[in-house]
Amino acid sequence: MAAAKRSCRRGEEKVEKNLNEWRYRAEVEIPPRKQSGFQEEILIREEILPLNKKNHWTGKAYVIRTRTDEKMEVKKSPFIIGKSADVDYTIQGNPAISRRHAYIAEENGIYFLKDLNSLNHTFVEGKSIQSQEKLEDGKFFYLADEKFQFRID
Repeated sequence: MAAAKRSCRRGEEKVEKNLNEWRYRAEVEIPPRKQSGFQEEILIREEILPLNKKNHWTGKAYVIRTRTDEKMEVKKSPFIIGKSADVDYTIQGNPAISRRHAYIAEENGIYFLKDLNSLNHTFVEGKSIQSQEKLEDGKFFYLADEKFQFRID
């Protein structure tokens, strides 16, 4: 375990060193390359910033129904939640939930919740959502009067 941490730390140090050695295009003069009697421009890659680790998830996402502690993995995008048998997560025992109530979609490691024009609405932080709402680890939401939590392991 300690060897893996040292190896990871060395890799992070190499990345940091390489990022510190980058120069902006305006700071570097590179002459055009001549080849076979014509000139080509040398392309310089634009600076690429590291991923924001807070927004980029590589773990598994889950929806937890707080009343029953039922835990369902979000295995695809979009992941549809409702009381119908043909959705990805079927909620039983609550007539206030629509057949196709809401969905969770993932884009580039970021998760969003969207209401599917349900009769009793979808709520995040006490407000009915009208468009996509960003989901973060630990965030609570309601489908009608049923409370859920979004988690990422």
